[in-house]
Amino acid sequence: MGLLFGVSAALISGLCAAEGTTVLAILEDSERYRDSGASVVIVTAEGQISGSLCEQLADVDGVRAAGAIREADEKLIALTLPDSPIPLYEVSPGFPPLLARHDPTIAGLTLGEDAATALGVGPGDSVDSLQGGAIVAETYAYPVDGRRIGYSFAALEPSSDERAFDECWVDAWPPLDGLDNLLLTAVQPSAAESGEPPQLSRLNARMGDAFDGPSRFAARLTGLSALLAGILGFAVGWLSVRLRRLELASALHSGVRRGALTGILLLEAAFWIVPASLVALTVSTLAASAAPDGLSMPVLVLGLRILYCGAVAAFAGTACGMATVRERHLFRYFKER
Repeated sequence: MGLLFGVSAALISGLCAAEGTTVLAILEDSERYRDSGASVVIVTAEGQISGSLCEQLADVDGVRAAGAIREADEKLIALTLPDSPIPLYEVSPGFPPLLARHDPTIAGLTLGEDAATALGVGPGDSVDSLQGGAIVAETYAYPVDGRRIGYSFAALEPSSDERAFDECWVDAWPPLDGLDNLLLTAVQPSAAESGEPPQLSRLNARMGDAFDGPSRFAARLTGLSALLAGILGFAVGWLSVRLRRLELASALHSGVRRGALTGILLLEAAFWIVPASLVALTVSTLAASAAPDGLSMPVLVLGLRILYCGAVAAFAGTACGMATVRERHLFRYFKER
């Protein structure tokens, strides 16, 4: 029985671990893709972007944030750093959440990490410049990981005027079909007369144009783990009876009813199937605990599916194995032992 427990625990737990590891790798890649800014799509049409139309894209299902941006006429010249003017961008109200954890109740500048470090300021601090004083509402990290350069040492200033912007940024996650066409709706009709068509790009082009998580999930090799667990579980259950066929045929010959003998075998099987399932459950729980927020339960369910198929199949294999034992083959079993 100890051997049966060890074999079944190793097989089912191994399949649970393989499934969990594979799914976690896909989830980690998706998180990396999103966090790198690759999910942000940009339409560029200088002086032809409607701020209000761009902001309305945030109401589309699947869009996390949307906002417009244009370069200000003057750079921000801080009194404490007069020799290093900071590029200043005017943005629509919905733009800061694309780069920072933005609190809409706090008005002021949003500074890139390098700019904030150079000025020695943080959220809530004041920045005195030639243009006047301003409060720092938020700061944001902008690592060098392939995303468009120029925004780490920069300042974003909210703008509520009706002037056109140069770009509209939209962050949609999971990837949204038809997003490119939606972005083009933020371009003013007069752009067609300028002669230059709007340009679509990604904030981080290094990560590719798309992350097809559903296809990777559907094509994963471990997707067959539940089926394989069922086959292996059935085989172990059947083999556990097959190795005892002489003993079982002898019991039938002695007058033990087949139904009672099958019940005893299933009860004995529970003593190695249940502990093996608990080990597999522990492995699945550990994998689920490593999943991103909100995705622990789906990862756990995938492990439970493997566990369930393996356990049920093991009981089925035990019962089917007993069904193949024949009292009349007692002497043959004796010769083959």
